[in-house]
Amino acid sequence: MAASALYGVSGVLSIGRVQTFTLRLLVDRDRAIENFTPKDYFVLKALFSSEQQTNFWATWQVPEALQDKSGYCLDQYAVESITAKVDDEAAATIQYP
Repeated sequence: MAASALYGVSGVLSIGRVQTFTLRLLVDRDRAIENFTPKDYFVLKALFSSEQQTNFWATWQVPEALQDKSGYCLDQYAVESITAKVDDEAAATIQYP
């Protein structure tokens, strides 16, 4: 009510610590959605199996040199290169230059 009286608003001017913060979150999120531009990124996953028939999926950890600021790999050639090296091979550690 003090803000309403101070700013000469007829009725009640609704402001407060929680409401102001919540509205800021909503506005920031709405702006992020409006400015979103989709981009393709690549993930390399492989299915491994052992003699005990234990199957599991593994995801390639992208080296920092190939990551964008969000941590995604945007280099399709790099993923295809790794895929070609490991396709139909036994599990091993592969170093990417």
